[in-house]
Amino acid sequence: MAVVGAGIIGATLAWRLAQQGLQVDVYDAGTFAGESSAAGAGMLAPGGEAHELASWARDTVIARAMYPAFVRELREASGQAIDFRECGAVDLALDEADWIGLQRRREVQQQLGIAVQELSRAECRRMTPALSPQAAASAFPALWFPDDATVSPREITAALALLLPRLGVRIHEHCAIGACTWRGTHFELRGKAGATSSGPAGGRPRLAADAVVIAAGAWSSSIAVEAEAGTPTTAPRPAEPIRGHLIQCTRRPGTLGPIVRHQHLYVFQRQNGAVISGSNEEHVGFQRTPNLQAVQAIHQHTEALLPGLFPPLSDSYWLGFRPGIAGSGPEVRRLGELPLWLAYGHYRNGILLAPHTAARLCREISDGPPHDGDAA
Repeated sequence: MAVVGAGIIGATLAWRLAQQGLQVDVYDAGTFAGESSAAGAGMLAPGGEAHELASWARDTVIARAMYPAFVRELREASGQAIDFRECGAVDLALDEADWIGLQRRREVQQQLGIAVQELSRAECRRMTPALSPQAAASAFPALWFPDDATVSPREITAALALLLPRLGVRIHEHCAIGACTWRGTHFELRGKAGATSSGPAGGRPRLAADAVVIAAGAWSSSIAVEAEAGTPTTAPRPAEPIRGHLIQCTRRPGTLGPIVRHQHLYVFQRQNGAVISGSNEEHVGFQRTPNLQAVQAIHQHTEALLPGLFPPLSDSYWLGFRPGIAGSGPEVRRLGELPLWLAYGHYRNGILLAPHTAARLCREISDGPPHDGDAA
């Protein structure tokens, strides 16, 4: 079994498959969990993300319910600490347009089973005392999402990096797969020009597999899938990178209670005191030069809500490429009748959906998977 992509989706799936006794090889063009999984803030927030009555939105609710057991299992198996905060989230409405948008979203979210409550201005000030006077004096209520949470993606993937080799999973870093070609009994995996292999297991990777999962995030569409003539498939939806920036500072632990959100901005604090704020969205391809205007805009928006929280802008910012995709929800399905599965396009919810996607695909791969038409 080959998993192409060593982000949190691919790594969690590899862990579950190996627990079922499968021999798994994981290939990544870069380093283990070195792209979106390292850059992600780690929001576990159906309240902030689910906005339509769709299967992917229902999956976010299921995945959030899975997270306590998922984190507990990772901690116990790896011996590693994982920052997981069930802190809830406050969504602010500073004008009528904000409030109308929150009400519309709440109507959908209540049908999805997402817990949401209206907060009076007094309750909002009590829960978020660091709010600016202007934000605290809003004439509109706020919404409280008690089940929204945060986790450290880097600590999740650090635990997985320890666990996978113990189960015999071979990790091949700097091994970019360019094509998966079905040869009738197995896939031939062809690397891109100049790709090399390294990793805990060492040696050259096996470039053949009886089954494949493509979980390469925003890079998934760069991997060609080639099949024999007459093999029925459904063309995968193309992945695209959606760039986002985040900023960070350090404050005394406990300075912020719940996540604070306004429009597309979120601000939260980790247990170690790190405060993270983000994020913007840019369709600029894989452009790695930071957009300092976007970074400044995040800083200014945060300052307007939570004055004095961040110092004058420094170099504590970074960017990442979310795995965007056309249409509603990610590609999580078998590709036609090939023993090949897709697991990408999770957009802003890859960290949240990782345990759910892994459980679903592990069940399909192990117990007889569905074909096209049974997609999420």
